[in-house]
Amino acid sequence: MSQVYPLISISIDRGGTFTDVVATVEDRSGVHRMETCKLLSVDPEHYPDAPSEGIRRILARCAPNSHTPPGALIPTAHIKEIRMGTTVATNALLERRGVPSALVVSRGFRDILSIGDQSRPHIFALQIEKAKPLPTLVIEARERVRLLPPNSSGNEGSHDSEVLEPLDELDLEAKLRKAFNSGISSVAVCLMHSYTFSDHERKVGEIARSVGFTNVSLSTDLMPVMKYVPRATTASVDAYLTPLIAQYIANFQMHFERSLEGVPLMFVQSDGGLTSASSFFGFKAVLSGPAGGVVGCSRTAAKEFGPDVQVVGFDMGGTSTDVSRCRGYEVDHTMQANIAGTLILSPQVEVHTVAAGGGSVLKWENSMYVVGPESAGAFPGPACYGRGGPLTVTDANVMLGRIQPKYFPSIFGKSAKEPLDKAVVEQKFAELTDIVNASLSSGGRSLTPVEVAFSFVVVANEAMSRPIRNLTEAKGHRADEHVLSVFGGAGGQHACGVANALGIRRIFLHKLSSYLSAVGIQLSDVVEDRLQASKLVVEPSEKFTNSAKASLDFLQQEAVNALLQKHPSLVASQVAIELKLNLRFEGTNTALATPVLGTTGNLSPLELLASFERAYEQQFGFVLKNRRVVVDEFWARATTHFKGAERATSNKTFDTTVQQYTSLVATTQCSDEVDVYFESAGGWCPTKVYDGGRPFSTSQLVGPAKIPGPAMILGDGSTVIVEPSATAYVTAEGNVIIETNRIIENIGVERQPLALSVFAHRFMSIAEQMGYTLQRTSISTNIKERLDFSCAIFDPQGNLVANAPHIPVHLGAMGAAVRWQRDFYNDEWKEGDVMLSNHPRAGGSHLPDITVMTACFHDGKIVFYVASRGHHADVGGTTPGSMPPFSRSLLEEGAAIKTLRLVRNGVFNESELREVLMEPGEREGMSGCRLIEDCVSDLKAQVAANQRGVQLVRSLIADYGLDVVQAYMTHIQSAAEEASREVLKTIGEKYGSELSCEDLMDDGSAIRLRVSINATAGSAVLDFRESDPQVLGSTNCPTAVVHSAVIYCIRCLVGSDIPLNQGCLAPVTILVKDGSILAPDEHCAVVAGNVLTSQRVTDVIFMALKAVACSQGCMNNLTFGDQKRAYYETICGGSGAGHTFDGASCVQTHMTNTRITDPEILESRYPVLLAEFEVRRGSGGSGEHHGGDGCKRSIMFLEPMTTSISSERRVMEPKGLHGGGNGTRGLNMMHHFSRTEGEQVVVKNAWNEAADILWSNSSSSSKHSSGNVLAIVRKHPMNIGGKNTVLMLPGDLLRIFTPGGGGCGALPNV
Repeated sequence: MSQVYPLISISIDRGGTFTDVVATVEDRSGVHRMETCKLLSVDPEHYPDAPSEGIRRILARCAPNSHTPPGALIPTAHIKEIRMGTTVATNALLERRGVPSALVVSRGFRDILSIGDQSRPHIFALQIEKAKPLPTLVIEARERVRLLPPNSSGNEGSHDSEVLEPLDELDLEAKLRKAFNSGISSVAVCLMHSYTFSDHERKVGEIARSVGFTNVSLSTDLMPVMKYVPRATTASVDAYLTPLIAQYIANFQMHFERSLEGVPLMFVQSDGGLTSASSFFGFKAVLSGPAGGVVGCSRTAAKEFGPDVQVVGFDMGGTSTDVSRCRGYEVDHTMQANIAGTLILSPQVEVHTVAAGGGSVLKWENSMYVVGPESAGAFPGPACYGRGGPLTVTDANVMLGRIQPKYFPSIFGKSAKEPLDKAVVEQKFAELTDIVNASLSSGGRSLTPVEVAFSFVVVANEAMSRPIRNLTEAKGHRADEHVLSVFGGAGGQHACGVANALGIRRIFLHKLSSYLSAVGIQLSDVVEDRLQASKLVVEPSEKFTNSAKASLDFLQQEAVNALLQKHPSLVASQVAIELKLNLRFEGTNTALATPVLGTTGNLSPLELLASFERAYEQQFGFVLKNRRVVVDEFWARATTHFKGAERATSNKTFDTTVQQYTSLVATTQCSDEVDVYFESAGGWCPTKVYDGGRPFSTSQLVGPAKIPGPAMILGDGSTVIVEPSATAYVTAEGNVIIETNRIIENIGVERQPLALSVFAHRFMSIAEQMGYTLQRTSISTNIKERLDFSCAIFDPQGNLVANAPHIPVHLGAMGAAVRWQRDFYNDEWKEGDVMLSNHPRAGGSHLPDITVMTACFHDGKIVFYVASRGHHADVGGTTPGSMPPFSRSLLEEGAAIKTLRLVRNGVFNESELREVLMEPGEREGMSGCRLIEDCVSDLKAQVAANQRGVQLVRSLIADYGLDVVQAYMTHIQSAAEEASREVLKTIGEKYGSELSCEDLMDDGSAIRLRVSINATAGSAVLDFRESDPQVLGSTNCPTAVVHSAVIYCIRCLVGSDIPLNQGCLAPVTILVKDGSILAPDEHCAVVAGNVLTSQRVTDVIFMALKAVACSQGCMNNLTFGDQKRAYYETICGGSGAGHTFDGASCVQTHMTNTRITDPEILESRYPVLLAEFEVRRGSGGSGEHHGGDGCKRSIMFLEPMTTSISSERRVMEPKGLHGGGNGTRGLNMMHHFSRTEGEQVVVKNAWNEAADILWSNSSSSSKHSSGNVLAIVRKHPMNIGGKNTVLMLPGDLLRIFTPGGGGCGALPNV
């Protein structure tokens, strides 16, 4: 049978609003041309399915003999292949519209998805809203596997395991059958350590299929890697989405003759690679749409500018903006990402999303312009759509003339036949401008509606620039060294503005920029990935080389076979192989994908180590000395280029490309001229319009061409604005290259709302980038993984200007630390000096929290400060972790440093630092810093973070001048002060001028607060002077921490996104009494005051202000260790209910927000078994709105460990509000096992005993023996109280029951 022409290869991006189709049409002579089509993704009045309708329209245009009316089956003779990216999975995840599913987990972990890493998403939100788990039902399997200690079997190349409890198949089958009979037909399975021992999971899969489940998602098949929480989440995502995707594909195929039989149908996955429709699974589909855009961004820019070009992708849509980073043809990938509140473990393109798009709603709030995060959506859409929508970024562009209604089709309004409505935009901006002018101080010039619209556009550009700065900074790159590749329907209107904000001078827009996701899908490779978990240590030995080669060879063959099986037309010679090892330094969690050069036959351990260390130093700024490098996973990727997308291999660069066009004379091919507002040019400017090729236009702009700004280039589905200072070049292929000259806004020292909004973003961005630098360059788990640190900038008086939202307990205290150092050194603080302090009397919180402070000089004077505070794993003292629960003096808690000149004249003072950190070891019964190398390295990272902050503020000063930057440091605090005063006015008017609250610590010490509010002035006095005296214990709370609690509470009550700074405290007077528990003498122990009393102070403030019921009031600090290692965690509990919301369960509350270690990571690094981590149901207080529940966390020890618990609310219950019930108090229980014969403990028998305690009401003694070793024979439960240090022996079980939150509002009488 002869081939039918034309042959059409179709690539489709099915987005949330629009579906884009790009087709390559090949005629009989082999000539190719491109065709495009854009249509609404949902338009049920005209077609049932957008992708198939787009194909029908392409065929009607290119192969008229194949034309069919809507509704008829589409012929396939001319279709060569179909490639598709879709947001179906993304939208289903966002809108929670997947299929009902079940999840099978190991017993003790039924709530692992709802607990997650225990952090709350927004630290200032009293109503904590965590993403709900996807499974309808969770089933606990009676089984347990543990990892064996290293070298126990002599096999270092794998994760060796032991079955502690065989799978109870009968019990599981009964549970699965009950779930199936309830209507659930899809199930996910994730058992502890199944990445290394998959037998139990596979057996569960067999049972589930025999019961009748039609979809079974095994975590060991999906992602066989260590990390229980993301692996369980990934499996649940797959079970939730895969059946939905399968139905979507089947529905799509139904629109074609013979259901597309014989036509290759492929989908782009989250990693940017293509796979067959039969292999398109839910967990790899979530970023299908954005992945196509990232690939398109990478490959089109690399083709234009060469393979070494660094690119930032800027995809601005209607609801949000996605940013990404690439280097040439290489796309940045990540192994896990949080998408719609759901953590997914899978190779995926690294995309950061900001809630600012064309449909983002504009608001005037707290004297600042605010863009988003709310969106107008597709309906009603922006105000200019004529359907009653709010003002949005799109409307601002209409107001400024950057969107011209006459160039858009008449598809708007209630009739869907009207043009964009500029009149309603002008009316709404006039109304908003009246509100803005009314709130501005009298005497200033009133703003015009156009100026207000322009201000919103600038703020939107700033909001979209922040994630780009953070994305590049986090990888150790500078944003201004990249090309900005712009795509998406709205991107061209903001390209110059975003580039200007970032200092980027090079912009690239592909000729099909509004179709770039579809173009990327067209250019994507077909891929198959295979991964294998490992714990091999990389070393130059034959043993390592042979083991690694065997693993890689196996994975390579698996990937190639899978690719050839799914695509029979391929032969092995067409397949390319990429081999990588995910490597990390031992003791860290950060793994980097390190490529193997060539084949496994050339595998060189030394080259791997060198390549890994180069990548690590690029990203983190240093390498860890004397640390082994461990293989987390082996990774093989089989790839083939179906499309033959040619790749540039020349030495092309952006500059050499642009040089071809700079000598051109400005083109005269304009088709129109309109007025567009550009503030940099003084207002309205006549702007030439160039037609770059619109489907509803007759004229075309022909390249190469040079277009000086200001200009408007109309493309196929996009509008590009070229600002007056920029020059655009249209290439011969029709792409647009823009060279910009950065323009710095002319800002005076008087407060202006636009400048205030811009500086709010700039200051916060600096604090965020300091945080990224600290996380990037630190080595400890506490800072790098748990994120227990904060970074901030301060004005010359030491007042907080901007603090990235890290750890609340650090917020107010760091300013006190900066001011103490400033006053102590005065003129002795020299340029190049960096100060260190952790002493409570010098603004510290507790001794493990070390603050590093740097002054920035200008013309010989200090003009601002930056500081970073991090929680260090150990600073010496009586117990490992420096958190002794029974300390009676500060000396017992470790090295107490009021001040140390850590850097003098730019030289790091390491010898004196080591001396002061080891000094506690000179006292009897104490130790110096037990992890001195980690501590020194992390302090160097804090110095580096501060230096980055200094560089960024100096850059700001260079742009705007010192007087302007310092003026806005003051203005930004004034704005926060005004917002705080409004809150206090509201509280005073609602509840009166005199309020009070008292609560007791577990030792009976009272925290008493009287609040006097002046509702007229919006001010308040918070008087804690009646609180009880300081104690001979560790719960004394430094006054700086009290200030942190107050500023945190005020910021929470503001309820909107204001910058957190010293202005929040300006209307508040805080009174404490020296010698009280809230103002202890400097010799007093304070370690628990920072982590426990701070929570009680917060509860008292909120209760006095009648804002929210008490939360768990504790951080549940647990440490354990020996001479070789130390571990520290804080454990979640219940949050308090509010007037309109329930409390959240198992979440970090108020003064902390640190993450908890993943269960599998915990068990792989420490000799413990996490037996149980669940919600403590019913522990939240009752009420109209109930309090959140606490948790149950049970740990069995396998080696002797000194263990300390420091907790509160074990005596006093968390109080309810307005008649709501109290939360249940916490409890700490130790089950110590006596041994009457022998000393060795059989772990399997110990596990049986633990299971008996956890899941049985039996209290009888039991006996288990193995050979001649008599194991555990008797269990003795013991309440160890809220604070204790105990020696846990092998087989001992520690159970921690954390408190619930209080309820709010009395239950109605029944």
